Amino acid sequence: MEEPNGFRMSVDELKDLIRDEVLKYLREKEELLQDANIYRDPDTGHFSDKKTGNIKSLSVAAGKRLNIDPKYHGKGFVASDPEKTRTVYGMADCGRTDVQTGKKQKKTKRCRDGKPYNESTSPQRKREIAKCRQLGMRFANEVIEDFLKRHDMLARSSKGELYKKGK
Repeated sequence: MEEPNGFRMSVDELKDLIRDEVLKYLREKEELLQDANIYRDPDTGHFSDKKTGNIKSLSVAAGKRLNIDPKYHGKGFVASDPEKTRTVYGMADCGRTDVQTGKKQKKTKRCRDGKPYNESTSPQRKREIAKCRQLGMRFANEVIEDFLKRHDMLARSSKGELYKKGK
């Protein structure tokens, strides 16, 4: 094939050029799609929809680049209310993408294996709880539970039913 300006290219070279451009376009398009669909099926790892148990993952960098609301940035499991995400301890480290920068990282653990966040799981949280217990502090739910038990005992004792067994 000869151009008017004297540039020659063989058919094979032209095919290679076209193939390279198409592959480049598809790679860019795939990256865009991966960043835009933030839900994945935990069993297959394939893109999915916003349903309970699926994994939500969107890096901060990709969210900014695609102008996606910051409330969708991060990683977690879709809760029973699809608008909410269940926080998972250590989930920011899972998968192939760094949640902050959006850069590729070595996959060290699967996101689906993440444990639901439990305050007693974190080593620092365990130390904080131990220190508070030493100082005689209690959690609000413990105080409320204790109050309700005492209130129930008081109400039953005023009726003379303190030691009667319930049905």
